[in-house]
Amino acid sequence: MKKITNSFTGILFGFILIVVGVVLLFSNEKNNVKNIAVVDELRNVAIDTSSSSVDSINDGKLVAISGKLEMASPIQDTTFGVRVESAKLVRTVEMYQYVESCTTDDNDKRTCNYLKEWREELVDDTKFENKGYVNPTTMPYETKKFVANSGKVGAYIISEDTLAQLNTDTVYTNYTHIPSGYSKNGEYLVNSRDLENPQIGDVRIRFTYNASDTISVLAKQSGNTLVNYVTKEGKVIHYVSSGTKDSKELINEIQDANHFLKWIVRGLALFIEMMGVALLFKPITTISSYVPIFGSLVGKATAMVSFLFGLIITLLFTAIAWMTYRPILGIGLIIAVIILFVIVKKISKR
Repeated sequence: MKKITNSFTGILFGFILIVVGVVLLFSNEKNNVKNIAVVDELRNVAIDTSSSSVDSINDGKLVAISGKLEMASPIQDTTFGVRVESAKLVRTVEMYQYVESCTTDDNDKRTCNYLKEWREELVDDTKFENKGYVNPTTMPYETKKFVANSGKVGAYIISEDTLAQLNTDTVYTNYTHIPSGYSKNGEYLVNSRDLENPQIGDVRIRFTYNASDTISVLAKQSGNTLVNYVTKEGKVIHYVSSGTKDSKELINEIQDANHFLKWIVRGLALFIEMMGVALLFKPITTISSYVPIFGSLVGKATAMVSFLFGLIITLLFTAIAWMTYRPILGIGLIIAVIILFVIVKKISKR
């Protein structure tokens, strides 16, 4: 009986999840439309210019420059004697720790599992339900980023903030100074006797850096420096990428990043909507579960309906968001929603 009661309580949480999903979805689509407008603006105003000299006629305009990055001196982490000809170096420190994962079933029975994982941050074991799992309270070293104060590309001075955006996808392995108690194991410095079978409290340290000697920047020219460019939509553009690229390539990278984030949020919103709808149907699936064969069929049917209703809500609010900026696409999505709703209605009747 308690299981049935809890399923009815879940209806409230179902409505909350649906509202959260709608807010997330509408915000994402609104931001997506703005991003499209931003990319269109960038394509219209960006100017490709040589980095060998500064043309004052481009002052205040969005420019794209590229060239060899010159640094005053190599960047280094003196603690580990790591020294690289790069604008950015990252030291990543991880400790092997217990991580708590708890679930509660329909009968309010709570079960906690304790996994062992590499984590950069200390995991507080005082909050664990089972006090038998103890983690260390201090880290011998911390994760840290090292960025050059500034650099030069031709006649342009590149700021620390710009260099900080560079990725660090090259692994450093040429260790010359290894702290006492540590040894080199592949790309890591470790204090573990067996990295394949680490113990709680073991530490591994990894260095990565940007190995490119040329960079490209898309930003507003201000004298011989590059600063933030603010679009009509209020978005700040100050983009840097490794290698030699023109404005078109840099803008394409910005667009690709926007697309990736857009679909990640859409997928998350759809999942939230599905979970919300599933909770609305929970009393039906719970009651029907007491009849084995019938319960199985109802469970599969409600799972399908939850997915379809979640998809309908996702498409509907996507259409509403697009109606303001892209009416034709918005109308098309609304038509798709109507067709999908008719399909769901037929399935629900069955």
